Amino acid sequence: MKTASPSIRSSVMLFLLLGFILPAQAIQHKLDFETGLGGWSAIKGTSLFNWARWTGGTHSGHTGPASAHEGSY
Repeated sequence: MKTASPSIRSSVMLFLLLGFILPAQAIQHKLDFETGLGGWSAIKGTSLFNWARWTGGTHSGHTGPASAHEGSY
């Protein structure tokens, strides 16, 4: 049976140690698209459609939500 090399074992131990010493801090984030796209954008030349905000449901049936979860968009 092969054993892990010392550098791999050291890396794993370091990651485990840092995981216990430096726990991740969660922050609350909310994006509702009511005032814009929140900084999201399509990379030019990679999208077939322009991004836009519309009120109400989708134009074709059964392809998306009937209304916004909150607000208008």
